[in-house]
Amino acid sequence: MDGLEIKDIFIIWKTMRFTVKIEKIVYGGYGLGYHEGKTVLVYKGMPGEVLEVEVVEDKKNVLFCIIPSKSTCGACVFSEIDYPQQIEYKKLILNEIFKNIYSNIDMVSSPQVNYYRNKITFSVEYAEDKVKIGMVENKSNKVIEYDSCLLYPAGITDLVNYFRDLLNNKPKVIQNITFRYNSDLSAIHIYFSSNQKFNIFTEEEISNIATPPSPSQRGGNIVGIVFNDKVLYGENYYYDKFAHLKLKIHFKAFYQTNTQQAINIYQQIEKFIDVNEIVLDAYCGMGTIGLFISKKCKNVVCIDDDKSSIISGLGNAKINKIKNLQFVNKNCNNVLENLEKVNTVIVNPPRQGLNKKIIQDICSLKINKVIYLSCDPMTLKRDILLFKDKGYNLNFLKGFDMFPHTWHIETLALLKFNNGDKK
Repeated sequence: MDGLEIKDIFIIWKTMRFTVKIEKIVYGGYGLGYHEGKTVLVYKGMPGEVLEVEVVEDKKNVLFCIIPSKSTCGACVFSEIDYPQQIEYKKLILNEIFKNIYSNIDMVSSPQVNYYRNKITFSVEYAEDKVKIGMVENKSNKVIEYDSCLLYPAGITDLVNYFRDLLNNKPKVIQNITFRYNSDLSAIHIYFSSNQKFNIFTEEEISNIATPPSPSQRGGNIVGIVFNDKVLYGENYYYDKFAHLKLKIHFKAFYQTNTQQAINIYQQIEKFIDVNEIVLDAYCGMGTIGLFISKKCKNVVCIDDDKSSIISGLGNAKINKIKNLQFVNKNCNNVLENLEKVNTVIVNPPRQGLNKKIIQDICSLKINKVIYLSCDPMTLKRDILLFKDKGYNLNFLKGFDMFPHTWHIETLALLKFNNGDKK
């Protein structure tokens, strides 16, 4: 390497390319292959493809690669594949992950395949000559500009274009823009996240956002605009219909992003509940599961550490005239005192899964049933094995495609204590 400096060697490695055959698809949106004795994970690589790939990271003898000819947007991996094949791939992934625990795992298709998301958070990047609004590139902080997408309602495009032009002449302080829709797209809520407390928009600009010349083009009416925690227009909440429930949703509250598929999941959860059970709903968000199953239960205790979600839950219990719900604002790792007399625990944790303490507390009291809704099958598998070590059997495991066109998988599990029948 005579004549090459360290910086030149780095550039050569950084743009290293080779050809690889994808052997199978694995969790995380990657196709798996091999090159010169190393495992290769190719983002958006599909089984059977022979691809020229570019290395973006070398980590513990695993080469993470992209396909230069494909978009590297961090959202859609399967958008170029027919939906039935997407389901088959996700079934393969689940059955591979749980092959020594549970067999023949099925995957429930989403009732709505395109434009299903009711919440969208775009990142904002300030380039030298323009503002970029879109999704973050895989393995990068680079923003891929939004034009149109199968995940989001088409009406969002006009708003994004307007904000892109508007922010070009503003201080570079907006980090994210979040849009939330109700199910029939009749209402839109907008939230600007900024690293500065001061509002950068004039009253006229807010008025133009809230009441543009052609509101029908964006698919709904603006019901609220919030800058950090300050309401600039309308309210800090919006309403949605969820099966038999009317929900008032705070702009920061957790709410499943695929409404129709969430209803399917909650109907399955309800089937696991016996009449007049006492249920604890941990990581409850605004308590949508608890609200949904309440008519079958004697009592439901809903726990979450997010105050805005708990406030939404209390309000929704009142709106829907549900009186057998109790909401507790606390860390879900400290639920032992709330487990007394509980028959069933429902958990819906973030991607990192359950803390070992909550598993230990549930198992120490031999709670009869654990219903586990997971957004990461890898941490779900880890936690299921911990429950099994403490005497629980895995009685049910099924995937639900909450996120068509992406690699994400929602999985529902039912665990029962094999010697317990706590009533």
